Amino acid sequence: MQRQRIGISCLTLLGGLVAVSIAAAGSASAAPAMGAVCAMKANGPQWYPTAAEAKKDKARIMHPGDCHTFVCAGIGPKVVLAMHIVPATAICGSDPYTHAKMTYPNDCAIEAAGGTWIHSGPCK
Repeated sequence: MQRQRIGISCLTLLGGLVAVSIAAAGSASAAPAMGAVCAMKANGPQWYPTAAEAKKDKARIMHPGDCHTFVCAGIGPKVVLAMHIVPATAICGSDPYTHAKMTYPNDCAIEAAGGTWIHSGPCK
């Protein structure tokens, strides 16, 4: 019985975090979306209004659009994908360690791996 309560409490907390992060993502999307990118710096993922600004700041572009750092952190890309919080749009990127091309299932997966965006869609 106690395990059930703990499980329900964890799910409630997770649901609250997801709701807050979706609301935050909605307010962040009020920023100019044309050309916006999520890029990696030494201190973590950051949103830039254009790819040119990310490159000027010496950041590696992970994917087009807003960063989903809060949504993806802790619960993992597979859970986010299963709950349809982040769309399942394949991204071709390079692995940060081996630099090999790799198809990531969504924005969360490439953010979690710290990969570098090559193009939208699966790698060929």
